[in-house]
Order: sequence, then structure tokens, then C-alpha cells
Amino acid sequence: THLFRARATPPIKDSMVYPGRLSRGCSRCKQRKLKCDETKPSCTRCLKYGKPCPGYEKNLVIRQEGTKFQVQDPSSGAVAVLPKPGRSHRGSSSSGSSSGSSGSGSYSQHIIDPNDFISTSLGVIPSWDSEALGYFMHQYVLPEANDCSGYLHFLPKTYLESPESSSIRVAVKASAYLSLYRYSKTKEHEIQAHTWHHHAIRGLLEQLRSGHEATSEETVVTMILLSIFDDIDGRGGHQKINPHLNGLIHILQRSNRSLINAPFFSWVRQQLIIKSFTADYHIVDPSWVTPSANPNPHLDNFRVVAVRVNQFMTSGRQLLAKLKQVNDPANKEPLMSPVELKAQLLAVIQEATSIQHEIDEWISTIPRSDKWGTMCKNGKPSVYIFSSRYLGCYWINVFTTVIILQGSVIACYDILLTMTRSSVDLNLIMAKSKSGSEAKTMLTHIHKSIPFSMGNIDQEGTKIFRPESRSAYGCLLVWPLAVLARCRLSGDVEVRDARAALEVISSTMGVDLAHWVLNEWRSPLYPFIQ
Repeated sequence: THLFRARATPPIKDSMVYPGRLSRGCSRCKQRKLKCDETKPSCTRCLKYGKPCPGYEKNLVIRQEGTKFQVQDPSSGAVAVLPKPGRSHRGSSSSGSSSGSSGSGSYSQHIIDPNDFISTSLGVIPSWDSEALGYFMHQYVLPEANDCSGYLHFLPKTYLESPESSSIRVAVKASAYLSLYRYSKTKEHEIQAHTWHHHAIRGLLEQLRSGHEATSEETVVTMILLSIFDDIDGRGGHQKINPHLNGLIHILQRSNRSLINAPFFSWVRQQLIIKSFTADYHIVDPSWVTPSANPNPHLDNFRVVAVRVNQFMTSGRQLLAKLKQVNDPANKEPLMSPVELKAQLLAVIQEATSIQHEIDEWISTIPRSDKWGTMCKNGKPSVYIFSSRYLGCYWINVFTTVIILQGSVIACYDILLTMTRSSVDLNLIMAKSKSGSEAKTMLTHIHKSIPFSMGNIDQEGTKIFRPESRSAYGCLLVWPLAVLARCRLSGDVEVRDARAALEVISSTMGVDLAHWVLNEWRSPLYPFIQ
């Protein structure tokens, strides 16, 4: 995770008088000329009126187009100026470029203008391209003020350096149109999304058939974008847990170290870690997630700990498979005796204890500015505040990792207690209770981090009338919220709020994977995570 800071520069003043905030209320409140509280999915006024709330119009309006973001490249220290999506400001190009370094091909030389992403050769209305790409940039690429690098921080430079015929450009357009469709519900946007997706898949298959192109940067970035497309789309069965992930792992096994050191690999590392806990696979090569040259090594080092958790889970699954063979009446020659199995279970638990100690030590070394602060209500801790929403999403994934670890330990204790049913082992019961308490603490941490990370409150803990949500944050929160909603140790309020947040990620942020996770996902840690 690149935790270098992005800062917003004051917006360019325009001679036009600001016309005021557009009404975002539901259509019934607009018709009745009443102030709508914009509660989702149904506003309070409609409920009191006794009528169903018709919902909210989603007109894409972008104002203060001159607002720009300066993003520092972690390797060179150079600064790039990135405007919010909207009208281009060609006049700002020269002044913006002076803030970067003069090195050839440097990230800072690119003044990212939404019009730079438009191809006039496309057989579609150019304004559609501008709207789709601008919206996608805003939701997935550009960082917020005082935030980190952005979910797809590598994409502007990669996109602009790729040729017009590149599968990267095609995949970007596919994801951009689909993200806009999930917002606008305009059928033409959906048609364009799936048309570009078809072309991107065809181009990717051609690259995979080629020996030298199969492990190229273009192939990997295309697969990343197609993974995002599938998360937004959210259709299908089990394969919707990042269907391109196995392909990425295969390519990384065949490639040299250059891909691992590429800017886009931070996204790959992040997804490998998050989804290794929610799907039945393990990270093949721990070197893929070793600490990189990061301005904040404290947070980066968590990757190493996460790999150990993943390896522990892999060992646990193998042990559970052996247990099934031991208990199988048809198996006349079990692989190990109950005594041997018990010894292995205790060894696995000891390994988990060591990992938990390592996590605790790691957290204790992190500066307070990179952790969370607590806002109190009526003298009691209520919500957590972070220096950025991206950092909040990061810590939520850390908390989830500990829950997964302790859930695996609890499963081992359940087996041990079953094996010792003839006698009550108080030590085992107390040890299992301790793991449960640790998991409950992490569940509480996630619950208290949701309001800020979802953009519902500001850093003062005040509720924001119009939530500052980004689809990228939804992608980072889907799996942790699924764990909170389905864990058997979660309280009723935690389950309710996690499910509500997943509904918002699906309906408002446009990441429909959240809907599938909420209703169809079956965790490999069942029954600890239902």
C-alpha cells in the first residue's frame, strides 16, 4: 500500500456564479416540494406519508472542474497534477507540468486530462467516452484530498503510454462504461460496457497465446481491469471471487522479477492477500508480498504477516482433510492415529499463537498517526476516525485478517474438544474462549470503522449529509463486511450494519459483487463464517 499523501490545490476561480446545490431528494419529495432527508433506500418523509419511496435520480453533474490533485511518485518524489473529471483546462497544462520533474517518461510529466482518455476513432458518441472515463477516474483512480495514492494509482501513466490498439485501453473503457451504467442505469452504457468487455477478452486471449506477450505488463494490467469489471458486474457463481486471479498467479510464476517491482503490482499484492482469506487457495510465492520501497514501511510490513496467516490457513485445511480420512469408516488404514492428529493440531495452534504475537508487536510499532482515533459519544467510544478513508479500509482488512486467523484456531479447538469428550479439559476451553474474545474485539473494530471508511462521517465524527463514498473503497470493504455479516460471533447490530453497508456498496457505489457476497457466498471457514 502506497501511503504517500495527496493534497488538493484550491479550485480555479470561475466567473460563473455558483448556482447552489442541486436537489438530490427523491422524486416524490420534489413533486411535493418538501425537503427530503435523502435516507436510503427509502426517505423518512415517504415512510411517514405512507407511500413507497420512488428512489433518487442519478444525474451525473460535476462542478468545480478546476480542482486538481497533486500526487507524489514514491520512487522519484516527483509530483503529478491530476484534475477531477469534468471539463478540460488546457490552460493549466503548462503551469501544472512545471511542478513535476524533468526526467524522461516520469510520472510527473503527465497532466492527466479526461480528454486525454478519449479516442476520436471510436464508433461511439465522444461525450459518452468522456463521461464514462471521467466517472471511472473519479471513482477508482484519483485520490481524495489528504488521502493516499488511489486504488488504481498506476493507471493514468500506464494508459497514456499504451498504444491506441492496446488491450489496456479497451479494458479501461469496458470497466468505465460498466461503472457509469451502475450509476446511471442507462441501457446504452451497459451495451457499450459489454461490447468493450468482449473486445478486451478477445485481445487478452490473443496475448495469452503469444509466448512473449503472455507475461507482459499489458497482459497483467488488462487482467486487473477485467477483474474490476467482474467485481462491478457481480454476476455468476463461485468464480466471481476474482475469476482472473488464478491467471494472474500463473503469469507471476512464469514472469521475472520485473513485474513484481512494477507500479501496478501493489494492487495485485493487495488482492492476493485479501482474497486468499475468502477463497480456497494459498499464496504460492511469499516473495510476491515482501516489503517494497514504501515511504511507510510500518504498514507495508503487514504483507509479510498476512502471508504467514495464509500459510497457516493452508496447513489447517490440509490437517482437516486428514481428519476426514481418520474419521471415515470406509478408510481401513487411516493416515495417522488420533494421538498423532492431536499433536499436529496443538502444533498448528502454537503456530497461530506465534503469528498473533507477531501481529501485536507489529501494531505496537506503528505511529499513532497511521492508526485510528476514537470519537466518543456520551463518554463511550463510538466510532473510529483515520487520517484518510483509504487508511480506514486498510485497517479494516487488517482486523479481518486477525478474525480469519482466530477463526481457524477456534476450528482446531473444536476438533480437540471433540476428541477429549470423555474428560473436560478446562485449559482447552479457556484457550478457545481467548481466541473468541480476540475475534470479537476485531469484529468490534471493523464495526466502529465502517461509518468513516464508507464516507458517512467526517474527521470530527459529524454525519455528512451527502456521503463521500468512492466505488474503490467499496471494493476494499466487500470481503471484510461479508465476514462481519456472516461471522457467528458478530452481534445483531454488527450484522445489521454490515448488511446495510454491503447493500450501499452494491446499490450506491455500484460494486454488485457485494450483493452476491451477501446472498450467495459460502466461506471456506464455514461454520465459523456462515
